[in-house]
Amino acid sequence: MMRLAEHLIGFPRPVRRGLAAVLDAVLLAASLLLAAYLRFGESGLGDPAYLTLAGVAVAAGIAVFWTGGLYREVLRYAGPRLWSRLAACTAVVTLILGTAAMFFADRDISRSVLIGFAVVSTVLCGGVRLLVIQWLAGFRPEAGIVGEAAEVLIYGAGASGVGVAAAMSHSPMYRPVAFIDDDVRLAGSRVRDLSVHSPSHLPALAAKHPGAVVVLALPSATTAQRRQVIERLRPLGLRIMTVPGLRELMLGSARFGELREVAIEDLLGRDSVEPSQHLLSKCITGRSVLVTGAGGSIGSELCRQIIRLRPSRLLVLDHSEYALYQIEQELAALARTDGAIAKVPVHAVLGSVCSGVMVEELLRENRVQTIYHAAAYKHVGIVEGNEVAGVVVNTFGTQTLARAAVKSKVETFVLVSTDKAVRPTNVMGASKRLAELVLQDLASGAWAGASGDAPSRPASAPSTLECPTRFVIVRFGNVLGSSGSVVPKFLKQIGEGGPVTVTHPEVTRFFMTISEAVNLVIQAGSLGHGGDVFLLDMGEPVRIADLARNLVLLQGLTVRDDANPQGEIAIEFIGLQPGEKLHEELFVADDSEATEHPKIRRAREQGVTGRSLAQFLTQLESACDRHDAMDVRRLLRELVEGVAEQSPLSMSRSGDRAG
Repeated sequence: MMRLAEHLIGFPRPVRRGLAAVLDAVLLAASLLLAAYLRFGESGLGDPAYLTLAGVAVAAGIAVFWTGGLYREVLRYAGPRLWSRLAACTAVVTLILGTAAMFFADRDISRSVLIGFAVVSTVLCGGVRLLVIQWLAGFRPEAGIVGEAAEVLIYGAGASGVGVAAAMSHSPMYRPVAFIDDDVRLAGSRVRDLSVHSPSHLPALAAKHPGAVVVLALPSATTAQRRQVIERLRPLGLRIMTVPGLRELMLGSARFGELREVAIEDLLGRDSVEPSQHLLSKCITGRSVLVTGAGGSIGSELCRQIIRLRPSRLLVLDHSEYALYQIEQELAALARTDGAIAKVPVHAVLGSVCSGVMVEELLRENRVQTIYHAAAYKHVGIVEGNEVAGVVVNTFGTQTLARAAVKSKVETFVLVSTDKAVRPTNVMGASKRLAELVLQDLASGAWAGASGDAPSRPASAPSTLECPTRFVIVRFGNVLGSSGSVVPKFLKQIGEGGPVTVTHPEVTRFFMTISEAVNLVIQAGSLGHGGDVFLLDMGEPVRIADLARNLVLLQGLTVRDDANPQGEIAIEFIGLQPGEKLHEELFVADDSEATEHPKIRRAREQGVTGRSLAQFLTQLESACDRHDAMDVRRLLRELVEGVAEQSPLSMSRSGDRAG
């Protein structure tokens, strides 16, 4: 039967339409004669009047069905509208027959025959179509196979789950076999002809459908609820996929009905707090906004969220041509799907924040009002072996851009900082800590000399004028999925068969999703008064060893260790790398205060201001100009004791060693 279906679907469309018309012609004639038989018995079958009406029914029916679009419908993908359209078409044919009956002068045509025709023709034509749909249901020509598709257990029998089942009923890759739902009232019922089971039946379902895919259709569930479901599913060895959550749908980063693999974010993420629209829009809506490092992980997400807040202009700056091209194309694609976004002018600028003349001209010509400074060298291992480049970009690039912002009277300058700036043990962290101190110094009074509006002040005499630029520092930990972060590295190692390399069994890190981090950065930027350091609530620190283990299990694999020597992926501990700490921190001083946002705190930290910082930066800049890496490290150690005296020659320069 499936081979016949394959040949039938392989016919040209005009041939298939012709076959459908011939079948309908037979069914329409049979419907009229059957209605006559039901009313008059065998005499009705031989009545010339009803035989004539049968011919009229065929001619009128084919014409009406064709005009009504019934032959343009692809039956395998037919929806509920097909049946309403069919009923409407048979009603029209019945009216035509009633009109034709008026021309039979020698006798009256029974109205019960016409009514019977309407009912019988709808049932026969609709029933045959339903049988064909069911017959073709197992055939999946897009996959090049017949009846072979992955079995799917849908977790969640609500509207989202029903939508997934409906979409998959036409998919060449998936075949829904059952629903699972936590609502005990649904257990034992059927939805879209699929049984609904309680979660207690999961082990039995996993045994009955080995290799099945579980799709989490729980878009409105909290992160804690989703995490609980995933924890329940992981021991079963089933592949887990999910539909986007409400937050992803609201931010526009996903569309309803999309399926994706369950990511580590689903285990580590926290329940989001409803963002304050006032804080989101305060520094963006109707304003000229610049994002530096716009092609990076944080910068690109900043661009995505900022453009939806309708700035008057969005400038995207990056030193990488490829990264700049990528984000420009992505924003252009968003504009094609959203009329509000399409009205926002986007200017891609290729250049470095270290170029003072360029950034001053950029800020002045575009009357920039808000800057989100995400441009930085962030990979610990890379910067540890390239000290001068790290300090030049992270510290002096920030200083150059900040001074240009003061000169151009930019209203708000938000620095994206890191937890590695707190008591840093590596060059990257030290360079970011210096960037923070530069902004705090400018906010406290050094701006007057930097702007050219007033003579440079003595160290003991801070400016009494208010800084035209409000400098805000936002500090947070690792973001999941960023370029070079530990999660993509682990996934690559798992894909290669392992081992997964972790630095230390007890090493911990703070993690946050990129979208949540950026959302909070934007809101924190609206809170500061000048020189403030804000700390994002990162939740509890995560053991990297547990992270690695969870990633292995999410891929449907097992961990090879002493308890399970037959496991598939081993976890290997390679020791802390140079410049790394066992645990990261968010506070320089263990003191902070709440803000109006429950997940943003203000740190109470004293900067290093006055002539001492200026003299230190002058010496550091001179060492960078000479490209004297040893002197750069020596100077950094004067400010930060934890920085190593020299870069170990054995250090890997291939990415972030946060794990």
